[in-house]
Amino acid sequence: MGESEAWSAETEITEYTSGDSLSDGDRTLYVREKDVSNNWSSAAFRTIVIDTGKPCSEAAAPSAVGAQERIFTITYTYNDIYEKEDCGAASSGSGTEKIELYVKTPRSSVYTLADTDIGASVDRCFEYTATEEGAYYFYTVATDKAGNTEDPPPSEEYDAKTVYGSQFAGYAVLAVGSIANNEGIESHTLTANIVYKHLISRGFALVNTENREDDPLDHIKYFNPYGELQPGEDFIASGMSYREALRKAFTEWAPEKMKAVPGPFYLIFIDHGSPDKLHLSGTVDIGAQELAGWLDILKSDIVAEGTDQPVVIILGTCYSGSFIDDLSGPGRIIVASASANELSYGGAKEPGGTEDGEFFISALFNALGQGNDLKTGFESAVQQTETYTYSGKDDNPDPEYKDTAMQHPLLDDNGDGKGSNNFTLTECQDGKVAENIVLGYGSDDALPPLLITNAGKHPDTPLYGTDEALLWAEMSDKERTKSVWVEIREPGMILENGDSVQIATQQTVKLVSRPLEWNDQTDRYELTYSEFSKPGTYILYFYARDDDDITSPFVREPLYRKAEGDLADAVEALKAACDDHASNENINVTDVNRDDKIGLAEAIYFLRKAAGL
Repeated sequence: MGESEAWSAETEITEYTSGDSLSDGDRTLYVREKDVSNNWSSAAFRTIVIDTGKPCSEAAAPSAVGAQERIFTITYTYNDIYEKEDCGAASSGSGTEKIELYVKTPRSSVYTLADTDIGASVDRCFEYTATEEGAYYFYTVATDKAGNTEDPPPSEEYDAKTVYGSQFAGYAVLAVGSIANNEGIESHTLTANIVYKHLISRGFALVNTENREDDPLDHIKYFNPYGELQPGEDFIASGMSYREALRKAFTEWAPEKMKAVPGPFYLIFIDHGSPDKLHLSGTVDIGAQELAGWLDILKSDIVAEGTDQPVVIILGTCYSGSFIDDLSGPGRIIVASASANELSYGGAKEPGGTEDGEFFISALFNALGQGNDLKTGFESAVQQTETYTYSGKDDNPDPEYKDTAMQHPLLDDNGDGKGSNNFTLTECQDGKVAENIVLGYGSDDALPPLLITNAGKHPDTPLYGTDEALLWAEMSDKERTKSVWVEIREPGMILENGDSVQIATQQTVKLVSRPLEWNDQTDRYELTYSEFSKPGTYILYFYARDDDDITSPFVREPLYRKAEGDLADAVEALKAACDDHASNENINVTDVNRDDKIGLAEAIYFLRKAAGL
């Protein structure tokens, strides 16, 4: 019998070192065999590998993708090297056999298996195609050659998140500043909240802003340390100054976002202002040169990545035109609510409410919210602003602007550092870039802006012999209308700015404000106003506000209150006296002697009154 036949199949294997169970890693074993005669062989030492440890893996994906990038790569790392369940330590495992990719899509609440790499196909990447707009969450699970499988992450955790949007509105930093004693902060906050809601409605964020983490298309940084927090508003981190939070938003947050998915960048700043300064607080300012430095960092960062995009700076402050020469440059559009030496004006005030802190900014975003390009929106807001801030004087018009308005917004997009108020009067061709900029995009379910479709007064003819008129307004959407009111500018009102100061207080047009009430019978909002007592032209500004507290553009209506007892009345009375058959119905002259006709008595009365007798 050969040597191989002398031994039985019985083998005894025991641990050379004591232990209750096998653990991961290399193990040394004591091995011997017994022959048919029950003779044991000499002992031998053999080494085997025991693998009970679970492997590990982690996925990485782009933070956001657009329509052109919706087929994207998800990379992953994996390991089966561990020690005492610590994946990635020094000892060797059996090796990775399989990687599975799991995904939770925007319309799902659970994860499903999306793809698997096995054996030679474990190449550290998956291709994935996004089909629905929103957030996709990913994680990977690894299995080793010993059959050990990695545990999925806890239910609230994941490896990577990618946002898919077929269109990207861009990125915006919206900031509100203040001065000592927070003068005017409520008004400026009201304006900023209006802008914020326009940004959301134009696709900068999903409508759910209750939780920023659940709002994956949130591309807004909204800073306002002074007002009541809005849903989704950014907190300034503990220990970080307001200036530092803004700097990081410019130089870190915005470039990172713009490099991931290209889109325009907007800065909207609302505050009091002084020449070349924005006021964050009563003691902290941002100078024009400092702001320009932040923009230079942003620009150089995105240009280096080949993702150059327009940068739009919108400043709603007094003297904001003074920033244009410092900030102007290629690829930048600067919009200032007032020229370098002008104060800016607040706007509409609902009866009993807070005044809009920046008339021009609200008018601009009302126009942009309707989908108008920036040039068209600017021109519309300029027309409204200059109408609203008409000085009341017609002599000595400003030679540069050809009018007597108190406020002249400016736009610079050709990089010459000057800015234009009226594109038809300029030779520098501002406006050519702005006409290609549209604020975000409209979605299918976005509501159109609330509009006053018609407004007027009754009687339409000049008031005569009465101080009362019926004012009315018709709405584009009565169901969304929260309030309607009219502001009344009385005859002879003159606007005069105070002396320039280092920090300008907000200018206002002090108008009478009255609410209109809904009338079911006429299907419109109405007000009977009985205080048109001064002769001359009244200007009526009709406004409405919707459920989101966004104010509609005003509708302007003049109302003329005819003075009694002037030469025109005397002429009318003389005409009637010369024609006994003339009807008095169309003659706007008071019957002074109450004989039910207009004649010589009225003519003499008005001649004497006009002469001061």
